[in-house]
Amino acid sequence: MPGLIPVLLGARFRDQVTATAQRAARAPGAARAAAGLAPGRRHRPPWRWRPRLRRFPAPVIAASAAAAVAVALVAVIVPRALHHGSAPGATAPRPAGVAAGPPLVIAHDTTLRSDVHCSDLTIEPGVTLTTDGHDIYCTGTVDNEGTIVTGPSPSRDFPLSYGGSGGGSTDLAGPAAAGFSTRSSGGAPCGTSGCTAADGASPALPGLNAAVINAWYRTGMNQYLAGAGGGSSPAASGGPGANGLFIEAVRIVAGQISAAGSDGQNQPGQSTAGRGGGAVIVLAYVTSLTPGSYEVSGGYTVTADGTRHEFGGTGAVIARQFRAVPVTNGR
Repeated sequence: MPGLIPVLLGARFRDQVTATAQRAARAPGAARAAAGLAPGRRHRPPWRWRPRLRRFPAPVIAASAAAAVAVALVAVIVPRALHHGSAPGATAPRPAGVAAGPPLVIAHDTTLRSDVHCSDLTIEPGVTLTTDGHDIYCTGTVDNEGTIVTGPSPSRDFPLSYGGSGGGSTDLAGPAAAGFSTRSSGGAPCGTSGCTAADGASPALPGLNAAVINAWYRTGMNQYLAGAGGGSSPAASGGPGANGLFIEAVRIVAGQISAAGSDGQNQPGQSTAGRGGGAVIVLAYVTSLTPGSYEVSGGYTVTADGTRHEFGGTGAVIARQFRAVPVTNGR
């Protein structure tokens, strides 16, 4: 008890001092001077200090909120738009129309990782653009002064494609395989002496309009355009087919475009792999098309005397004029 008395008295004294300071803070003139405070200034104990918050006018707050909403929408929408078509032959549903992007100039050899959406596209002379199963959607001009190469397609069947099918393989010492199929069956294999593996084939081409093109876009363009690979054997890998290519623009200067199937491996006297099929190139324009040089043949074997044989199926070039670019305008 004797030790507790000073503690209680100290606490009571502190409470009285605090109450006196608070009353003095509200009192003017002499009362504040008597309390040892500067006249006209409010006493604010340091432990009660709070920062002053700047107040903005209502229009500034509204504008800031609108800007934050816009940033949030861009963060959500733009990455999704950029990923459309990022995988060759993708089958995920897509919107009927897409937004056009800015002008684009390709000045160095480039391989696409997604579809191109732009107002104008220029490929400079001497430059190779490898599309790798992706496509080009422009609202102005595509001017190909270099070379476009579509690249090899995956080694599988493309049952919806109008590209060439793969040729069959020949193997006299092991199992041979047929070529991969498109809408045309792959070539039959040969596994005995004296036979010849069958070539790939080319399907009949479809009628194209804006509705068909948009349906292809929504479900994956390349699965309708790619060429299929040739058959393999234990001793030789089949040649890959080519990826397809779709280009839309108001004006197209096609330049040089290659969507040819590839040769396979050979083991002379024992095994010959099947050759890949060529792909389909679709050029959808509005006002003008300047034709170019196209390569859509299937792969083939060349013997010592220069004879070509064991072909992959041939692809095709389809050029159609529209009243407006079909995919970008969603028509």
